[in-house]
Amino acid sequence: MNLARARSTPDLLLDAAERLFAERGFDATSLRDVTRRAKANLASVHYHFGSKKGLIHAVIQRRLDPLNRERLRRLDLVARRGRPELQAILDAFLAPTMSVWQENPHFMRLAGRILSEPDRDLLDFFLAQFDEIVVRFRAALVRAVPDAPVEELFWRMHFVIGAMCHTWTASDGLEKISGGRCRIGDGEKALRRLVDFCTSGFRAPLNGKEGR
Repeated sequence: MNLARARSTPDLLLDAAERLFAERGFDATSLRDVTRRAKANLASVHYHFGSKKGLIHAVIQRRLDPLNRERLRRLDLVARRGRPELQAILDAFLAPTMSVWQENPHFMRLAGRILSEPDRDLLDFFLAQFDEIVVRFRAALVRAVPDAPVEELFWRMHFVIGAMCHTWTASDGLEKISGGRCRIGDGEKALRRLVDFCTSGFRAPLNGKEGR
């Protein structure tokens, strides 16, 4: 069976859009570019997604919805063990991103574009997908690091997110500047290094005290 033909038209459009938006950016990619790559007609975009903006939103939600569900599932497991440990919380937040990097590397590049390109409406939509994540992980971090002011927790999570995004989107650069000594490989060892690094960052001295 031809697997490409077995996929639905919406999936083919989403696959094509994700790759093209990641490679060229949103403004430089037309709907005709997307339908040409997906071997679909232009009307199918409007039928399934309503507009180019609707297509962009669907591309984002297709990846972020399962990612965030997995984060919350892991966080629930951490919470069942009593007072959450900092490293376990960060692992619940970071570990699911490895699967996105492995299975959908184009989306990681796309997310980088969203965070760096000056489209405020698109950025607001993207960030809104994390509303529940922010609430749940903030509550867990407050319990795990009770001496830290909330604003400091936001700063440190901002740095965690920066390290996460750079790890999964700049792996080729790491290999090049290290002369081949550092390779991400299957991602698991890199993930463990990332979690350890971010945990240590969270535990950096705070107002003269060591974080827990």
